[in-house]
Amino acid sequence: MSRRLSVLLTLVIYACVPAAAADDTLETVLQRAGAYAARFRGQLSGIVAEERYVQNVRTAMGVTIAVDGRGTEPVKHRELQSDILMIRADDRYAEFRDVYEVDGQAVRDRQDRLAKLFLSDVASAGDQIRRIAEESARYNIGSVYRNINTPTLALVFLEPEQQSRLKFRRVDAKPPALAESSADLALGRLEVPATAWTIEYQEVRKGTLIRRLGGNGDMPARGRFWIDPETGRVLFSELNVGDPLTRCTITVRYAPATTLGGMLIPAEMRERYVNSNDRVTTTGAAIYGRVRRFGVATTEDIPGPQ
Repeated sequence: MSRRLSVLLTLVIYACVPAAAADDTLETVLQRAGAYAARFRGQLSGIVAEERYVQNVRTAMGVTIAVDGRGTEPVKHRELQSDILMIRADDRYAEFRDVYEVDGQAVRDRQDRLAKLFLSDVASAGDQIRRIAEESARYNIGSVYRNINTPTLALVFLEPEQQSRLKFRRVDAKPPALAESSADLALGRLEVPATAWTIEYQEVRKGTLIRRLGGNGDMPARGRFWIDPETGRVLFSELNVGDPLTRCTITVRYAPATTLGGMLIPAEMRERYVNSNDRVTTTGAAIYGRVRRFGVATTEDIPGPQ
């Protein structure tokens, strides 16, 4: 059996917009983006979206297994159907994935669990969120254990109380690192609007938001946001995190949801994890649909890539 290093990537949370002008500064646009990010999670609370999520594993060694270690057969392809939820618990907003189908096989009664989650008290909901997140993470494949692969995670770094942790600078408007077309879920090439500001960020404060296994060891985040400077709305996000053994990139495209008043929500997510110890590369692609507030059955068409 090949030796395998599993790395935990986990998130720890610490505790009318004016129109853009030609002389807008980086500080001004970051203030707008911070206000937008702070509103975003509150607006998303109680919203459920269906996620179709495909993961693939490539390895130079020819062998890999699911991260839970329960099987001995190679697992190189996985298709998940899940509900993505944002809910307020423990005085913060938590986004998490609740898997209900794995490779075409149902794993639970989705509607019953959703009802129990949304109708429970806050303290109980917090416990359920942690349990469900741990349970759902075990269906990921590859040699990097992770629970940061949720679509709105990067926006945490824009929230006003977190911006002091980072350095920001405006850079040339290059496309995201994972912008190329993908056969998974027929994802097209990502095109950045000409009017968007590209803002690079780098986490510089110790006690990083994303930590290694057991919470031991900083993993500073960096990446880029593509932001509408007039409103502060985030059109694309890119998150990079890693250490000498593990590298992770997650890119998310946002698009308007007409049934939610044009609010921007995740439309697709692309990700790549590279474990240099085992020379294993794991890629993922997800798309989102049927966006609705809990208890309201709504079909939502999200525009595809331009």
